[in-house]
Amino acid sequence: MTAPMFKNRYMAHALGGYKGFKYLNNEDALKNAIKNEHRYFEVDLTLTEDGHVVPSHGWSEANCERAGMTYLPEFEHMTREMFLRQRVHDMPTMDTETLYQYMKKHPNFYWQLDLHTLSGERAEAVTRAVLRDFHNDRELLDRFLVQANSPEMFEGIEKVYHFNYYQLFLKRGISAEELRKSIEYCKKNGFVSTALSVHDASEENIRTIRKAGLAVLIYSLDKRKKADELFAYGANTICTNTLNPRDDRIRAKKNSKPYKIKKKIKKMLHIDRRKVMGADKSGKYVFKPEEREKQKRFYSLLIKLHRRERGEKTVNDYYFDKSIKKNTILISGLGRSVRGSMQYILNELNTNDAYTDFKIYVRTDKKKTDSIVKGYIEQNGWKRTKTINKSLSEKMESCQYLITESYFPYSWIKKPGQVMIDLWHGTPLKNLGVLKNGNKVHRTSIQQKNFLAADYLLYPNEFTRNVMWDSYQITSLLKARALMMGYPRTSGILRVDEKTAAELRKQLAPNGEHIYAYMPTFRGYLSDSESIERETEFLDYIDERLRDDQILYVNLHHKIKEGLSCDKYKHIRNFPPLVDSYSLLAVTDALISDYSSVFFDYLVLQKQIILYIEDLDTYRSFQGLNLDIEELPFDLARDKQQVIDMINRGKQYDDSEFYNAMCAFDSADNPEKFCQLFVGDERGITLENMPEDKRKKILLYSEGCVAGRDTDRLWEINSSYDKERNEIHIGCDEFITEKNTDGAYPQLHDVLILSSQDKNPWSSLGEPVYKLYRDGKISFKRAIRFLQYEYALMTRRMYGDAELDVIGIYDTVNPDMIIGLALSDADRRVLFISERMKTELKDGSRAFKDAVRYAANFCSDILVWDEEAKKLLSGVLEKEDMKKTVISKDAGDVLGILCRTGKQK
Repeated sequence: MTAPMFKNRYMAHALGGYKGFKYLNNEDALKNAIKNEHRYFEVDLTLTEDGHVVPSHGWSEANCERAGMTYLPEFEHMTREMFLRQRVHDMPTMDTETLYQYMKKHPNFYWQLDLHTLSGERAEAVTRAVLRDFHNDRELLDRFLVQANSPEMFEGIEKVYHFNYYQLFLKRGISAEELRKSIEYCKKNGFVSTALSVHDASEENIRTIRKAGLAVLIYSLDKRKKADELFAYGANTICTNTLNPRDDRIRAKKNSKPYKIKKKIKKMLHIDRRKVMGADKSGKYVFKPEEREKQKRFYSLLIKLHRRERGEKTVNDYYFDKSIKKNTILISGLGRSVRGSMQYILNELNTNDAYTDFKIYVRTDKKKTDSIVKGYIEQNGWKRTKTINKSLSEKMESCQYLITESYFPYSWIKKPGQVMIDLWHGTPLKNLGVLKNGNKVHRTSIQQKNFLAADYLLYPNEFTRNVMWDSYQITSLLKARALMMGYPRTSGILRVDEKTAAELRKQLAPNGEHIYAYMPTFRGYLSDSESIERETEFLDYIDERLRDDQILYVNLHHKIKEGLSCDKYKHIRNFPPLVDSYSLLAVTDALISDYSSVFFDYLVLQKQIILYIEDLDTYRSFQGLNLDIEELPFDLARDKQQVIDMINRGKQYDDSEFYNAMCAFDSADNPEKFCQLFVGDERGITLENMPEDKRKKILLYSEGCVAGRDTDRLWEINSSYDKERNEIHIGCDEFITEKNTDGAYPQLHDVLILSSQDKNPWSSLGEPVYKLYRDGKISFKRAIRFLQYEYALMTRRMYGDAELDVIGIYDTVNPDMIIGLALSDADRRVLFISERMKTELKDGSRAFKDAVRYAANFCSDILVWDEEAKKLLSGVLEKEDMKKTVISKDAGDVLGILCRTGKQK
């Protein structure tokens, strides 16, 4: 006979998920689970140092991160009183007495105890604590199912108390033979069930366990479709965070014949009298995210009615659902360790009392960088900082301040109230952005978007500022202020005092050797294997010719470092992982580099710089340079022997003029000045506003600049406009343009380009609504009521804070892009019907026609090239919108409409 708790299809995991969080084990989760009609609950019990069990999965560093708690070393000695002072995802913890009262109040509820994996002796201690904290209440204890993770643990529990119901935990990846032995053990010792991982929940395994007379609990699963499949196989109960009996009951009701008939009648009686949602009287879109919140429940029910599931949460969910948390900072772009400018910013934020109330999050990669960065944080005692390798989108949309040395993911949408600071990662010796050689100027979407979203752009010198402005050609659209400040990392060089320098030299050169650093750039024109071969040849040569009183420390690109070991060398070492790179540079006698921007940082020391540039012509042709490297004042080595000769000769050149130009803003206190921005203090900081530009800003979006008449007309329009009064940017999708370079080039070299990516990460609710529309299950009007808010995010995602006067939807057959551009914040939107779009109107999809019809409501003008296109439009647009349609004969007609003064009426 099946144990009574397995009459329940679901067991609430850790007392149930709540507000998107798991492993809560608290009263808020329990109340929510009861509200969702759960009657069977799993609770984790962990023994405190003072001998009590408390509802918790534990307080190790990993468990703290999972529970949204800040880990503290004193947790190693956690007491019951200390535990009750903690908060789990900003919710209070619960004591065992409160749990006991719930158990007494609901005598028809059943409870599974997860005591974790325990030794026999530990199991005895935990069992005694369970009995005491639950008042030795036998009626209550008889409703417990106790999970044993091993025979040793089971025997330890049995020595103290015999529970009515036991369950054996089966580890993930269990083999057929192991399963057979486990079943035999369960039957021999009176177990009533097994806990089987969802990954092992095959039909054969489930039926084998059930055939033996045991119940099967599956852990852990939140997908309804998969749960239904496992129930069909014979599973008794699913351990879950989100599935619940209440939703099952609603689903059964909605699938009933009376409900469907009632729904059909209601639909027949419904008349939608609103033509367009969210438009004001002028036709401009009004963004009201609060209306989306009101609609969520209806659309949640809608997708359930159609037996669809919500998708995974995306950045769109967090944009709408997460509020900005004051005094929170997200740092992105560390790479493989805590180094450079970010290191000094983090140190200031963690040690200065001005930032006591701040929380800092550092983005890491779970497999490659998380453990390294965590170790560095622990080593430095940075208690205000934690790493995140999950939930990045959530932090991107909830942190008040965002800092990067490169860029935030393209999916990020800046929210009102967020402050973004872009440091960039080095002085730009090499060509960047649209100045790069080759047909790649369209591949700038992420960088342009991040610059357009920034509030501050750090420039260590005027050279960098001017190059960056020229490289991305969006200066007139920037809303950021120029933060004229040396990179915070150079303070690491300038702060090294004599005592610290002596200690470092003793560590790095124990016998008083001369210390040199080698920091080359990565050569994109070489394969990884060719790069490794090149560096190996160079280091072999140098190692043989260095004297015994000379040591060379090397810091190679990670792709090279992984394939090149320095262990074989006598005079060459890798940069020590626990020594700050910039502190190391401070005690060197010279730097050997090439085209890496590190030599600009090293310049603050005014020590010898040797640039090994034997491949200058090749590199300059491939990459392009913003400076003539041959005119720099440093030692320029054309072969390996010259490097040795220059090391031995020492510095014999004057670099004072170059130093004054490039290092004017370098200072040992730059990290302190930089961090002042987080408390709104701009004193002592040099800030410059972007140059004032009163010209009308126009964007013509052409998707892929596909070869043909429309693109030829686009180039004509671009070459004909008055550049003193107007500025036209050509918008394109970088991935589509990549496939159409024949049509896009060479003309893209002669225009102002604003690159983007048109992929829209629908929210978890938006995705199924969108698919229902595309599958023909719901109407466009039904879908757009919810999706309009996400469409309105598209240009915010693509173009940041750029204020565009006019957006021309010039040539795109992507329905989503047409709607997204039509719902932009531009003062005016103009819809063109290109040759490709004309073909789509004639033979294309319903979605394209719906998009054109909808977008027309928000456009001041609709331009076609001939009567045929106008006739096709008349079969799609409303009469009012057809009045806005005109035939353009040439570029002059187009420019007359685009450059018209005044806002859309």
